[in-house]
Amino acid sequence: FTSDAQALAYAADYLHIASWNFVASGVIFTSSSMFQGLGDTRPSLLASGSRFFTFAAPALYLAGRPGLTLHTVWLMSVASVYLQMCISLFMLRLQLRKKLKDLKSIEAAPVAAPAPAHPTSSTAAAGRPTRSPSRDSPRTPSAPVRAAPAAAAGVNTRRSA
Repeated sequence: FTSDAQALAYAADYLHIASWNFVASGVIFTSSSMFQGLGDTRPSLLASGSRFFTFAAPALYLAGRPGLTLHTVWLMSVASVYLQMCISLFMLRLQLRKKLKDLKSIEAAPVAAPAPAHPTSSTAAAGRPTRSPSRDSPRTPSAPVRAAPAAAAGVNTRRSA
């Protein structure tokens, strides 16, 4: 790729720092999927938005200051990803507590006795399965019957008597 020693030093430094992002990114992706499975993706959106305020805004502010290095920007990136991970996990914990609390209240509610089976249901009063109306009715072909090839071509196939 290159034999420039300075470029290789920057690349090695970047890879050492950026590799820490992968752990937090995996947790963020997993918690985002959990939010989606729970039916509320707003916490995931808020956590992603927090990264803008913890990385992009400071990076833009520091861009105009002397002494900003790539090493500093990469460290800010790792810090912002870990902060986003913490925010996601905190909101996931709140969401799971809420959902589990709702589940416990549903489980604690008294259960009504099941209604008796209706005679037209899948089991009759005698306990034997009944046939559905579609099985009892005569079958009709799903496709129309095609005419013979000669009749389709307009050829008279009747014999005269």
